[in-house]
Amino acid sequence: GATAASERSDQYSLAATFYECVTGQRPFGRSSTYETMRSAVAGRVAPPSSIAASLPAGLDDVLTRAMRPTPDDRFDSVSDFAAALEGLTEEARRERRLESILPTRDARRSQPALAHEQPSPSPFGSPRIRGTGLVPLLPFIDQTLGSQGRALLLSRLPRESAKEFETPFVATAWYPFSVALDAADALVAIGTPRLLRDLAAFSLNYATNLIFRAIFKIGSPSFMVARSDQVWRKYYSRGRMVSTAAKGRASVEVQDFPSLRPNYDRFIQYSIEAVLVKAHALNCIAKHPKCVLRGDPACVFEFKWQER
Repeated sequence: GATAASERSDQYSLAATFYECVTGQRPFGRSSTYETMRSAVAGRVAPPSSIAASLPAGLDDVLTRAMRPTPDDRFDSVSDFAAALEGLTEEARRERRLESILPTRDARRSQPALAHEQPSPSPFGSPRIRGTGLVPLLPFIDQTLGSQGRALLLSRLPRESAKEFETPFVATAWYPFSVALDAADALVAIGTPRLLRDLAAFSLNYATNLIFRAIFKIGSPSFMVARSDQVWRKYYSRGRMVSTAAKGRASVEVQDFPSLRPNYDRFIQYSIEAVLVKAHALNCIAKHPKCVLRGDPACVFEFKWQER
């Protein structure tokens, strides 16, 4: 008969999600459903470090153990699994310190885009934003400006966008991108552009669960930026975020996404900065040399930082 769900089944799901986040590939993805099922039952999974060379080798043992076919062979609890991930943090930091005194190595491989992850709620229309990108807005306003700030923000929104705020945003649903554009403009109108920077940091922390906390502790700033397109496609229905990253610097280009305004343009930059800071980048400096709002074909953001 079926085995009751337990913490060991939870950790299997967490490990599989973590695996996909850090490698850009599903752990048991094969050419057919049948082959995928066979692979999962047999526990045949490629070591993460064989796909993303920048990952610590110790992560291979932790993730493959958490995804073993027999529950008794996994960690005793989710807490034990999380503790094993935490234990890799110092190892990753030691490796980065070592890299800082060795000759710079070639930029690590970037991962291929996952076609099945590309959302297409309106393939021929205007861009849309997933609710995940809107959910943190009102909690941020309530925490920063209070109930009066919320009322003021809503009063500054155009009627169509204000109507979207009448019911709670659903994280998995899609909304007109104009809602995000109008919200960014309203936020600056009732405060300063600094609020956009604070919102970017707040949103990142708001959405960061156990898996992503561990990823941020293990991954270097360049590792995190190199995976920005995977994150972009989870938030937006159109466009791409193409990045090149090496130790201490990165260039990020937003392509095929013309529907920007100055305030949301700043918010994208601040969001990338927030990721770098959370990944322990120090003294981050950002530039925005190209912008569709200035007639360029794409928006380009450049970043430099010091490694911890």
